[in-house]
Amino acid sequence: LCGEGRVKAALFSALEKALSDNSICAVVTDTGNGQQTLIRDGEAVGDLVLVPDQLKQVNKMMGRDLSGPITDTTLFVRVYGPSPRMVIVGAVHIAQALAPMAQLAGFDVTVIDPREGFVKAGRLSDVTTVAEWPDDAMDALAPDKRTAVVTLTHDPKLDDPALAAALRSPAFYI
Repeated sequence: LCGEGRVKAALFSALEKALSDNSICAVVTDTGNGQQTLIRDGEAVGDLVLVPDQLKQVNKMMGRDLSGPITDTTLFVRVYGPSPRMVIVGAVHIAQALAPMAQLAGFDVTVIDPREGFVKAGRLSDVTTVAEWPDDAMDALAPDKRTAVVTLTHDPKLDDPALAAALRSPAFYI
């Protein structure tokens, strides 16, 4: 590979690694000359050099999970982040329909239900299931700003601890 080819291959490799690690990163492209750089964890890979103010704007966009142009420049920022997650409490009939729909929409789905008979009944074969009490499972799953939490059991001893944990989290949907 020539010099430019090596730079593009290194950028693509770094992007592939970031995506496989489910970490947030951004590819910044100068639409005027085609130069690009990937920003991840404060490190840059590519042939485009950003000034500190531009890097600050890219980091701000990454924090907001927002792609778009940087105002008054020819730079376009494409932010890549982990898939959104949906945590469903209750391996009930509604979960059997909701989980596959959420997966089709791009969500990583986890169903929590301490009732092993519900979890292991084979109703949710393509979904990650956790047979633990919702408060323990929610602590381990640590809902973040990319997480939706849905409670379906209609049983306060299962739904309420999950709701309490979700309300303390930055989950975008409860």
